Amino acid sequence: MKIESRIVTSSNVALWTQQFTMSQSAETCVLISGAGAPAMFWTDRFCQKISDNRFNVIRFDHRDIGLSDPIDWDKHPY
Repeated sequence: MKIESRIVTSSNVALWTQQFTMSQSAETCVLISGAGAPAMFWTDRFCQKISDNRFNVIRFDHRDIGLSDPIDWDKHPY
């Protein structure tokens, strides 16, 4: 399994993402944390267990949370 972190940018906001890749042909499970929770809410162990069951896993920090960009409300309000 390969674990890769990257920054994805859209509309002037950079989001931190991390993917646990089992294989290129495996289906992907996207884990979305609740309001105010960072991607690390989904623990490495939990992501590993899903990946061990033949899924790729993606987790990410919402804007203004964790390693993603903070929001400048004056320039880019929600």
